[in-house]
Amino acid sequence: MAATMRRLHICRRSLAYSQKRRSSVVSVERVAISNDEPNSLYPPIKTKYPPGTWGAMEPKYAWLWDKRREESLAIPDVQQRIAALCDKEMKHLVVKVKDERPRTLDFKKYITKTHVMPGLPETYRTAVDSSLLDELTALLSPLICDSIAVEMDQLQRRGYLKHFMKAGNHQESAAAHLLLRTILCSLSAQLSGQFPHLLTMQYDENVNLAATWDRHGIKRSRRRMVHPEWFTSDIVSDQRVKANTSADFVLRSDQPLPEFVSHDSGPSTGTEIPAINFAPHVYGQPMIPKEKSTVEAGYVCGDPCEFGLMSVLNTVWSHYSAEKYGENHAQDARLGQGVMSSFVWLAAQAHNQGFNTLVDMTYPLTTQTVLTDGQHWQFLAYQLNTMELWKDNEGNHRANLCWVSDEAKLYAEVVEGKVHGFNPDVLRQLIAFLALAPAERPYDLRPTLPPTGDEPKVREQYIPVKTEEVIVVEEEKYIVE
Repeated sequence: MAATMRRLHICRRSLAYSQKRRSSVVSVERVAISNDEPNSLYPPIKTKYPPGTWGAMEPKYAWLWDKRREESLAIPDVQQRIAALCDKEMKHLVVKVKDERPRTLDFKKYITKTHVMPGLPETYRTAVDSSLLDELTALLSPLICDSIAVEMDQLQRRGYLKHFMKAGNHQESAAAHLLLRTILCSLSAQLSGQFPHLLTMQYDENVNLAATWDRHGIKRSRRRMVHPEWFTSDIVSDQRVKANTSADFVLRSDQPLPEFVSHDSGPSTGTEIPAINFAPHVYGQPMIPKEKSTVEAGYVCGDPCEFGLMSVLNTVWSHYSAEKYGENHAQDARLGQGVMSSFVWLAAQAHNQGFNTLVDMTYPLTTQTVLTDGQHWQFLAYQLNTMELWKDNEGNHRANLCWVSDEAKLYAEVVEGKVHGFNPDVLRQLIAFLALAPAERPYDLRPTLPPTGDEPKVREQYIPVKTEEVIVVEEEKYIVE
């Protein structure tokens, strides 16, 4: 009997405790509903994840990224925002842009989250009149043939290459550089009457480019402090990446090129980039010790022409890869150079508009890239849709896009001062690249930065007004007794 009463007492206590726990849960739910009232005594309840999509990322790590993003947004100046991102010394994965090793194209597609598509966008069929392109191609073909013949005749004398050879450049690469300069200058001068944006563009040679970003899918050890004297580490799936390269020729404008496709539909959001199967060092990409990041768009921040129209890249270096590994691997190496150079240049331009790996882009940036050794030509159109590459595909569904044309010869050979086998289709496409005009976008290009009239490109007064300070000298008074 006593044992039965004891069990009944225990059951009553358990029931009372469970009711008490249930009532406390209900009260928390009520607080969660009513704590948004103005006179609420309770602080707001923190959600599991920050606003946005985060995929399979752990909540604590997502909040850390969100905190870094808010800290970057709180910096109102472009150069200070870039400095805050780059001044911290970190361990970097360095991607080689000009890489002679075979089978690195898939890695470069993944590290930039780029989807490569054959052919060129529909923009070139609608933005420029086809009959005008045919007319200009027929008109300029004799001029380009004469330019090639004259340049090749001059190059055979070797007199133009002395200062290039002193700098350590390969003779074939220097010859291609001079030939490309002649072709670009001739076309720009002839087409400027038809296309006014060529009159206001900026032209530059041997331009250094650099960018930094974080990429998902590459594991690293992250050190974190749990006590002033106690550190621990965990494994995260993102890695700081940097790339440095140079463009032989660049054309820039004060307005960006038009979008090739929409930012929120089509291949921009419906494409998944497959993951890589091996660690980066297997692809020949080195990991360097801690150092600062770099961002360089090829111009000083504040230059009025801050958007890229076209870049021309010399591909003579890939001839060695063709001799060693075959022409198919050399084509992949050249395409990898084009993809990486386009991404790096646009990423650096995005930094100068206030975007970075933490603050994602609200609109796309586009550019045109030409791969050539003077004889073989290939055309790329690249659209940068996102720099938030440290999220997985579920967290960030956008992908960067690259359209690629087939490689073709501009001419077959030059014999006794005459060009044989000239291909007008290559010249037509080059004219179409130069003819594609930039356009003003119907939105703010710097939405994450406060509006200011003191930007270098809109400043009208460069010498500060000297203020004159009036010094009042009081007369000394003497008292004579």
